[in-house]
Amino acid sequence: MHPDDLEPQQVVLKKEETTVTHSVRAVNDNTDEPDTVAGLKLFKGAGYALDPPGNSITVTVNVTDNDDPFPASVIITESGSDTTVAEYTDGTQLTDSYEVRLATQPTHDVTVTAPAAVAYT
Repeated sequence: MHPDDLEPQQVVLKKEETTVTHSVRAVNDNTDEPDTVAGLKLFKGAGYALDPPGNSITVTVNVTDNDDPFPASVIITESGSDTTVAEYTDGTQLTDSYEVRLATQPTHDVTVTAPAAVAYT
């Protein structure tokens, strides 16, 4: 999970409150990302003391991504109106080309494989 996906937050204890429940929220972005560990750091301030005493307390928060991993959508665009390659017996080899593009920005390397044993139509 990218650090930008965690929303910055502030905890406020009102007068006469001794506890507060604080929720760590992550941005729900529909992008599958690895789970991560975030640190929540509490600093010494005016009007309160930390327990245990010190300048700061760090709490570790495990953040789990809720997006399902899914294969990247691949878009193949043919050159012209089709991709045609004819085999010639005189040793001449013709080529044609096509563009392979992903529909979304990947979060890791993507390999697209076209098996040689398939008859493409």
